[in-house]
Amino acid sequence: LLSAAVGGFMIQFYGVKPLLFFNAATFLASALFWIALGRRPAAPRGADQPAAGVTGPAGPAARPPRREPLAWLGLLYGSGQLVITASNTLLVVLILEAFRRGPGYLGLVDTFAGVGVMLAAAWFPRVSDRIRGPRLALLGMLGSAVCMAVEPFNVYATMVIIFCSGMLFGMGRIAARTMLMSAVEESRAGRVFGATNAFGLGLGAVVTIGLSLVSDHATIKAGFFGLAAVTALIVCGASFAIHRRNPAGAVERP
Repeated sequence: LLSAAVGGFMIQFYGVKPLLFFNAATFLASALFWIALGRRPAAPRGADQPAAGVTGPAGPAARPPRREPLAWLGLLYGSGQLVITASNTLLVVLILEAFRRGPGYLGLVDTFAGVGVMLAAAWFPRVSDRIRGPRLALLGMLGSAVCMAVEPFNVYATMVIIFCSGMLFGMGRIAARTMLMSAVEESRAGRVFGATNAFGLGLGAVVTIGLSLVSDHATIKAGFFGLAAVTALIVCGASFAIHRRNPAGAVERP
């Protein structure tokens, strides 16, 4: 979000081409850093872990491991990727075409959203002490969807609303990610997280295409209304399924 904010101003000052080359360079640098990290070292056997074939003292039968609703947790977290992908596309059209403002205004809007997300990250530990993870994820993402529905009316109102939306989105997104990572074994965390992000990107692309067609045949406001409706439907459906699988709040709060 911060890079998008800076990019809006840089486009206005230097044009599009230099920013495209710089953006490509950042992806290459990111890939090099990942290569430099290398493979994760194998974890040593814990001192208190029994060797293979050795059983511990007799005791009460161990409970079977609880199966967390990973698919629904992944859908809840993946809805955030959908919001990012589709809203970034719709915001460009809203600011540049509907409001007829320059790239600098687009940068300002992204800045307000970025500040909201950063405040959410800073306040999340305090808020999560008062609101459980599943409820925080639901309220945050659903509140962000409501904000989306009232964004496309005035450019200055959009800046204020998207700031609130960023805070709510950040709270819900962090809560959803924490629940997902807490529900999966450490050895599978990378695969689950990668698969969830890939699914979110794919879903975001499909929804963005659909909303683009809606906006072309109607107005950009209809696109925002559609994004808000799709987000609310996914978040409410996933949250309801998680609650049914864990009615007593088995998913640990962040």
